[in-house]
Amino acid sequence: MTEQTIQELKASLATANDELERAVRALAPKHVGGEMEAYNAAYEQLLNAERRLAAAEGRPYAVLCDCPISWDIGAPLPTLLQSDQSADLFFLLPDDDERVGHVRFERLSSSLFGAPNDETFEGHPLHGSGFEPYRAMRVVNSPWIAQLERMNSVHRFHDPVAYAAMKHFIFPFHDTTFECVARSFSTSTVDRHLAEAVKDAVDRLY
Repeated sequence: MTEQTIQELKASLATANDELERAVRALAPKHVGGEMEAYNAAYEQLLNAERRLAAAEGRPYAVLCDCPISWDIGAPLPTLLQSDQSADLFFLLPDDDERVGHVRFERLSSSLFGAPNDETFEGHPLHGSGFEPYRAMRVVNSPWIAQLERMNSVHRFHDPVAYAAMKHFIFPFHDTTFECVARSFSTSTVDRHLAEAVKDAVDRLY
């Protein structure tokens, strides 16, 4: 990637930031129509500009991953059940008191469950590099996967190919964020209340 191209991408990012600021200002007065649509378009443009620049510079960045279910933004109550090879993540769905969301991560290598919350998302290392609150994401050029491979490289049967298949996922909720390195995940909805769904999963595990 040439220096000229990098500078062009930085200029595109600056333009996208300016357009988003204009869209935010337009939300303040009385609406005449189309303001929210313009904001959403400007925000998407900014995220794409962040990702293009990070990719050009070889930095880690976040992209949306194929997760067909979303969670309640206000109080999803994410609950994690984890063993040494897999993790089950349960959460409340928006406007649905009869079912819960379930994401199962397979071939789990490592995980984090805690900070940041929605008041400190801006402190996440990938904020400004495609990070989207309340959306399931995958990290490209993940330094975490690289770190895990370096640690495992001392093993006599270390296989770099196995780490090439690993993926770094981020699920940012209202009060906490779940991140993990795993081979894949699958999703479903469970026709149970949260406590019942978790208890059923525990019973299946043991």
